[in-house]
Order: sequence, then structure tokens, then C-alpha cells
Amino acid sequence: TTIDHDLNYAVVLPMFLGEMRMGLESKILDLVFDTGSDWLVVPDIDCVNCDGQKFDNSESEVVNDELSERLYGSAALLGSTYRTKVCLGSSSSSCVQDFEYYSFIEQTGINSPIEGILGMSQNH
Repeated sequence: TTIDHDLNYAVVLPMFLGEMRMGLESKILDLVFDTGSDWLVVPDIDCVNCDGQKFDNSESEVVNDELSERLYGSAALLGSTYRTKVCLGSSSSSCVQDFEYYSFIEQTGINSPIEGILGMSQNH
């Protein structure tokens, strides 16, 4: 399955997939848009069992470097919280500065073509 780097509904995989541009370098990550959660979670550059693109947090602000676990149905993640610029597209009008996100260093349950999760629920 390929992702065309825009929001699309995958017929083979019943979910909404899209891209997020992270940090000053606008690193593109392919995410599932999840209406049942409320966090942006992305694979850390140091994640040993993650497929696809990973994000380097070295230029991000650390919010909480204490490792914590997050559970998403069949997915389990271990990571920390950071803050950086994120964009939904190439236009600067789609960007949010200092957006908090969860960067995971270990995971189970997230498989290609998905690299992370964009939670779209408020205060889930």
C-alpha cells in the first residue's frame, strides 16, 4: 500500500491516512488519523522496532523526559513528551508552533504503512 501524502481513506486498510510535517526540517511522517485518541504520537529516531520514517527530537523542546506508556487498542508505546512545530501540509497556515507530542522509542502494534498516530479527539 502506498500513501500519496494527502489525507485519504485506504480501502484495503479501513482507516484514514495522511501526513504530518514535523520540526524545522518538515520531516514527513505517515499517520493514521484517529478519532478515538487525543495525542500526536510519532516514532523516535532511536526506536529499534519501528518501520518507516522516524523523527529526530534533538531540536525539539523536552516537556517530560520520563518514560511513560501509552496504549491504543492493539498498540503499546513507550516514550516521552516533546514540543515542536507541526504542519498538516506544506502551507505555513497549516502549522502550529510548540505543539506537544509523544515520541516513542519502543512499540508493538504499529505496522507499515503507518508510522504514527494523530489523535483527533478532544481530551479523550
